[in-house]
Amino acid sequence: MTINNLPTLTTPRLTLRRFSEQDGQQIFDNYASDPMVARYVTWNAHTSPEQSRQLAKAFHDGSFGAYQWAIVLNQTGQLIGNISLVETDAEEKNGMFGYVLGQKWWNMGLATEALTETLRFLFEECGFETITGEYAILNPASGKVMEKCGLEFVRQDVKLVPAKNKQVDIIVRRITRDRWYQINRKELP
Repeated sequence: MTINNLPTLTTPRLTLRRFSEQDGQQIFDNYASDPMVARYVTWNAHTSPEQSRQLAKAFHDGSFGAYQWAIVLNQTGQLIGNISLVETDAEEKNGMFGYVLGQKWWNMGLATEALTETLRFLFEECGFETITGEYAILNPASGKVMEKCGLEFVRQDVKLVPAKNKQVDIIVRRITRDRWYQINRKELP
């Protein structure tokens, strides 16, 4: 898979699509400039729209890998976050995801909806074997999203976050392809 053939995924309320170079202002306005949003992620809040424009270009160009989706509300067309594989092991068919939503769209089930569709695509269409996620212990809402999507507890750990120059206590969760098919009552191909 390359960024050029990344498919658009849809759910009842969301479209997960490839970033465009024009997405920078919405990234800045809707989530990246908010210190509350950046509190539990590995990057610091953006201080200028130019930072978000550069990020949109890097996402669009595939600088961070092929699996980088903008999360867009179907009803308004507004870009409200992103979901992506932040690490992949193509040989083993494993990946680690990350996601972020603007604060205005928290606690609406949108992260769960986006992650559910992303997992479906990765397991059913790409043949991934294991998908992992991690979240800061101080952000239990993210853990609930992962739990709802079937990710099981693996371990508690400490992670150095260079952008924030600190160590963060995290929880690691994981789901296998077999478990995905089991909880979604589907037969393995």
